[in-house]
Amino acid sequence: MGVRNKKGRAIFLFCLLFFFFPVTAGEDTLMSGDMIFRHGSGFWSELIRKNTPRDKRFSHVGVIYIEHGEIWVIHAEGNDFSGQGQVEKVPLTDFVRTAKKVGFFRLKLSTKERSDFACNALAMLNVEFDWKFDKNDHSKVYCTELLYVALQKTKPDWLTLPDSPVIPVSLFSAPEIADELTVNIPEAIRRKP
Repeated sequence: MGVRNKKGRAIFLFCLLFFFFPVTAGEDTLMSGDMIFRHGSGFWSELIRKNTPRDKRFSHVGVIYIEHGEIWVIHAEGNDFSGQGQVEKVPLTDFVRTAKKVGFFRLKLSTKERSDFACNALAMLNVEFDWKFDKNDHSKVYCTELLYVALQKTKPDWLTLPDSPVIPVSLFSAPEIADELTVNIPEAIRRKP
């Protein structure tokens, strides 16, 4: 059975090329100050995703920090069961271990500003997790509040908060704020300086 019309032939050729000769995009190299998003498996993940106004792929965010060739993630997370939590620095492998989905984004800032952003997040290690999700009191922070505070210390007034009661995860993946990166996680983990 042959392909009889031009449209059918074009579709056939496209499928043949697509499946037998895949096109791959280049990969980006992670840098300090890049953001990592994940769709987690915890209690809050679905609730956060459902209440996110734009990009609903993710429920949690952290900042990439590269130290001595090792890739770390600085993030604020609370334990669903104990009610405890804080800003912590964890290996990338630990951050993605339970993720259903992961994405990387790079703020539209200079390399130095992104590095300062990561250092400002690092300076907040051990700050308690904010279970009230109060975006105006920074004595305790939740994940997106951590990023917002670190960014405000880096470049004040660059980012305007929406009128929502909390800072949505999707704010930091907005195209006017950041570009999505293409990263192969195993390659990122093996990255050397």
